[in-house]
Amino acid sequence: MKGIAQLSPDARALDRLHDGPSFGELTVRAIRRYARSPAIWYRNEMISYADMGVRGSQVVQALSARGVGPDMGVCVLMSNRPETIYLRLAVQLLGARFTPLNPLGSSADNRFITGDSQAAFLIVEDRFAGEAAGIVAAGGVSCTLSVGPVDEMADLLDLADAYPAEALACRADPAGIAGLTYT
Repeated sequence: MKGIAQLSPDARALDRLHDGPSFGELTVRAIRRYARSPAIWYRNEMISYADMGVRGSQVVQALSARGVGPDMGVCVLMSNRPETIYLRLAVQLLGARFTPLNPLGSSADNRFITGDSQAAFLIVEDRFAGEAAGIVAAGGVSCTLSVGPVDEMADLLDLADAYPAEALACRADPAGIAGLTYT
């Protein structure tokens, strides 16, 4: 009987046999498969998988243009709303690490998580702009974006509106870290 190493001249080929899809790839598959089906119900509005894919594509392009890429930390301070899901999808398609911050968490906790997760980017809902200022003042974050208008930050939704919808593609390494959750 041949040993495993003798079955393939390319050892990496064996490694790829055991690579699973990333979270981003699984989501892209779901968007394609269930395009017309409801993905999100929010305030009596149905958002289909296709709609989620369109908005996710625009957010991917906007974040990529700002420098978000593989292995980068992205902290997000937002309430439960569709944009949170679009952000998670976009960050993970880009191969970056998505780390949610708890809107009910303390400023000290949010600063600790942002630093510990090595977040280079911070994206906050407009109503949390004051908290963002404290996190930025603590250091480490190189770029802040808002979801909704904030005077001192670029609005990610406005940036995303400038991009056409494109086919979603996952750039994430299946062996990479897709997200961090602190409790």
